[in-house]
Amino acid sequence: MLEELLNQPEHSEIAHLYNWSTNYNSWSSPFALFIDMIGWSEENWGCKVYTAESHQFGYIELSHIADALQEYVRHPQETHEYVSALLEAEINE
Repeated sequence: MLEELLNQPEHSEIAHLYNWSTNYNSWSSPFALFIDMIGWSEENWGCKVYTAESHQFGYIELSHIADALQEYVRHPQETHEYVSALLEAEINE
């Protein structure tokens, strides 16, 4: 299920950010910052989840976050639903 979600072309920027974020500890990743920025974590879990002491990402990470945010700007509701599906699939794997 997770692999199918990550291969959906309409959510490619968010999927790319999610994949890139697997190089980090879960709650200090670019994806964790992204779900905090779009309000998903507070809306669904009642709190922010990004825990890193600093936001010192490199230019590649910042580019991935920016691309995912552009996808969110175009389709905010679909982005929230996609993030929910991704995290549910991750838990069930």
